Amino acid sequence: MRLGGEDRAQSVQVGVIVLFGFLIVALSMYQATIVPQQNAEVEFRHSQTVQDDLVGLGNSIDATGRVGDAAPAAVKLGTRYPSRTFFVNPAPAAGTLRTEPAGNVTISGVEVLSTTGNEANDYWGADRNFSTRSVVYEPRYNQYDEAPVTRYEAGGVVNDFGGRTLAVDELTVVDGNRITLVAVDGTLSHNGVQLLSVDPAAVSSVDRRETVTGDIRLVVPSTVSADVWADDLLSEEIAAGWVNGTTQVGSDRVRIDLNASRNYSLGVAGVGVGRNVTATSAPAYIDVERAPAAADAGSVREVVVEVRDRYGNPVGNQQVTGAVTGGSGSLVSGTVTTDDRGRAVFEYEAAGSGTATIRFSYDDLGSFDSSAPEDAEHSLTVSNGDGTGSGSATYELVWDTDRIDDTNGVTYVAANDTIVVDPSVASSPIPVTSRATNDDGDPIDGATVDYSTADSSVAGFSGSNSTGETGSDGRSTVDMEFGNGETTVYAATPGGGSDALTVIVTTDSGDETGDLTWSVTDDTDTNTGQAIYRVSYQVEHASSFSYVEATFRNLNDSMLDRTVTSNTTGGTLTYDPGSNQGGGDTYNITLRAYDTGGNVVDVRTTTDVADNTDPSGSGPIGGADDPQLARLRIDDTGLSGHPGYYVSYNVTNSGDLGEVEVEFRNLDQSWATRTTTSTQPRGALSYDEGYVSGSTYQVIVRVFDSNDVLVDRERVNDTVDGVDPSGNDDMSKGSSPTFSTLDIADDTNVGADQGAYAVSYGVVDSTGTFDRVVAQFKDLTSGWWATRTTTGTGTGGTLTYEVGGTANDQFRIEIRLVDDDGVVVSETFVEDTADGTDP
Repeated sequence: MRLGGEDRAQSVQVGVIVLFGFLIVALSMYQATIVPQQNAEVEFRHSQTVQDDLVGLGNSIDATGRVGDAAPAAVKLGTRYPSRTFFVNPAPAAGTLRTEPAGNVTISGVEVLSTTGNEANDYWGADRNFSTRSVVYEPRYNQYDEAPVTRYEAGGVVNDFGGRTLAVDELTVVDGNRITLVAVDGTLSHNGVQLLSVDPAAVSSVDRRETVTGDIRLVVPSTVSADVWADDLLSEEIAAGWVNGTTQVGSDRVRIDLNASRNYSLGVAGVGVGRNVTATSAPAYIDVERAPAAADAGSVREVVVEVRDRYGNPVGNQQVTGAVTGGSGSLVSGTVTTDDRGRAVFEYEAAGSGTATIRFSYDDLGSFDSSAPEDAEHSLTVSNGDGTGSGSATYELVWDTDRIDDTNGVTYVAANDTIVVDPSVASSPIPVTSRATNDDGDPIDGATVDYSTADSSVAGFSGSNSTGETGSDGRSTVDMEFGNGETTVYAATPGGGSDALTVIVTTDSGDETGDLTWSVTDDTDTNTGQAIYRVSYQVEHASSFSYVEATFRNLNDSMLDRTVTSNTTGGTLTYDPGSNQGGGDTYNITLRAYDTGGNVVDVRTTTDVADNTDPSGSGPIGGADDPQLARLRIDDTGLSGHPGYYVSYNVTNSGDLGEVEVEFRNLDQSWATRTTTSTQPRGALSYDEGYVSGSTYQVIVRVFDSNDVLVDRERVNDTVDGVDPSGNDDMSKGSSPTFSTLDIADDTNVGADQGAYAVSYGVVDSTGTFDRVVAQFKDLTSGWWATRTTTGTGTGGTLTYEVGGTANDQFRIEIRLVDDDGVVVSETFVEDTADGTDP
């Protein structure tokens, strides 16, 4: 019998050993499977974060190129895994941020229009190469093997997955009529897991842009293929005629061919990152910025030259030498130092008569060569005169826009310093007035004012009207003739005062073209600072219509100016400068309609701060007969860290419906923003992005008609917390299915730590419009991993939930009834503790 007792003791020991073995196996399996999965999730989240960091760094580089100074950008090089008591983590996942050679950015075929005497073309007439580098982040993750290498190149950020490269944000080398090139120099090389601060420094910032045309070709280093550039990145520019096409040049360069019949705004910047920045802003060419064509003997006239670097930007504190080398007269000073705008102002004392030639150089006048970029010259005609109103006095001259605005048929728009002439009311010529004052603001009597124009076919001054003289009130009035279109007119005094004014002349074409209706909606992302505008328009009586052009002028940062065109009589034009820019800035937005003769037939303009609030009196353009968003319901189907939305909508007057667009804008993590569309007048659109750290969203629902005109819109702000935003509409119809029975049972086994629920339902479906019942069991305690969604497609049934480790957790249980349009027509929810007691 004692032997039997010993056997029982041995059985207990064996049992303990077996249980211990099971525990070891379970721990080993957890270490081998669950720990790597959780670490992969940590690495994935870091990958998303560091992509945003690179976008931020790219924005900082671009902003430095625009304004010369920008806030440093932070890049989280790596990540650490959560600490574990019984399990082992690998070493922290480190990453490397470095610069590497990318080759040259090349621009060729440029003809500069914004130059006096063609001097700037001495430099830009030849091919120009700008060496640049890419900024590359390469991770070294332990589990997430599919992570991309992220790089800043050619004006934007891309992800390189080895076999393919995708753009993370817009690559803004060409944006409408704007060419913007940023050349990066310097050495950067950091490795680790720390948060690294990178502070770009301006080598040369775009303080001035050139107006250019010609057979322009841009060659940019790019790991994105020419096909992707054409089909995606430049598709709008190609469709609008700004870009002719793209060509692959070798394996890592793309050529962009521009339209030789168009004018462009060219800006080039140099930016340094890290150490060993060798690029400089040394002088490269000189241009005549402003100079008179004629002068009276005895008068003093200003000639302004500007020294620019190889990027085309002003060079300050540079000594320039000038001399009168032909004709008579002299310079008050033969040597002038440029100001911070790169300008050297010379004073020419006119004498005698005939043609005077003045030469300038920042190098050496002794070896002057009129075709050399470092040399420039200007000739003017000197006439005998008594010098009345001349001399060395300095005047301030401005257009008297109040008086000009008093003219019948003429409207002055202060926002963009423009007069709009309606030829159906005003007759050519119209009087225009300028006013000269001294430094104390007193009127100047007897000052000579020269009037000129950039395009005399639009507006100009002929005969005696090209010159005026101020009276005792300091005003000079002349007649301005006008045709059609848009141009700039100038007024200037020998005392150096000058002013410019934009003139837009619309076309009086009766019932041919006109009646331009428009609206502006401000969809700016105020969290990321991304300015977004949508201009919707409709042109009536459009038999001679050609196209519309929307110009977006950023009054704080001209680098963000954009022009968008369309050749349809109705639609929506979108402004989006990319890279989280422009938010909070002030914009002047102008829409012009042109006829087939290239004439401006109608114009609208407004000024607005990009703050997510529509300009006063604006908004969607739709009327009572247009498609309208009648009802809207937004279900928050996510939890913090795992956002989800289900949007049900109903559009009335849907005969002219184009599409419904829903943008799920993440205000914390811009990469998680998504947009979905539907052409159905009644339906639903959903969003489920997976694990996202940001939880603040703006859901924007837009309704477009068949002409792509934005006719209605609604915006709802929400925080992802599993609770629906307030203000949801009742989406049910008289024929909608309804719940006949609904019961929720708490079947939790607390002892086994097993949360469990059963939802039993019955549906009345008299019209056959029932589709499904959806039950979502949201675990508010444990979070998304313990949340489940089940669906029933029968008109009666039971939907169940069973997940271990969730006993005593707090739950929110939502049961939704969905019709055959996918619309939620009824919802019931309860909050309950999983403790075995029914709610």
